[in-house]
Amino acid sequence: MSRLERVRGRRQVEGVGRPQVLLVVENVPLARDHRLRKQVEALLSDGIDVSVLCPADPGNARTGVPLYEFPPPAPATSKLGFLREYGYSWVMTGIRLAQASRVTRFNGIQIAGNPDIYFPLTLPHRWLGRSVVFDQRDPAPEVYQA
Repeated sequence: MSRLERVRGRRQVEGVGRPQVLLVVENVPLARDHRLRKQVEALLSDGIDVSVLCPADPGNARTGVPLYEFPPPAPATSKLGFLREYGYSWVMTGIRLAQASRVTRFNGIQIAGNPDIYFPLTLPHRWLGRSVVFDQRDPAPEVYQA
């Protein structure tokens, strides 16, 4: 049994009515993102219910958290391909975010990764008083300049 499964089992015993957080990752499935899995573990250990919105992967189901998945886009090989990839991911994230919001009232949403193209999708949640956090995972030149 993995550490995440042990934490998940402990969470199920402890009760309901706790804070809910949705973690959103555009380009890496939960099963392949060690940083995201560590964040899920930490949040669950602190008594926070976690759901994850990310690209689909067969290994995602083994994590034991509610998932809102979308089929991953084809890898980009050109500038136009990158626009298509990010556009597709943005639309699919918007659709899954709307679906997740109908199922669960999240207290907070964390968007991970570069570029920060998802802020328009989170505006309705901010207007409803939900916290939105952008997780700057990978250093970018403009961050160093700032």
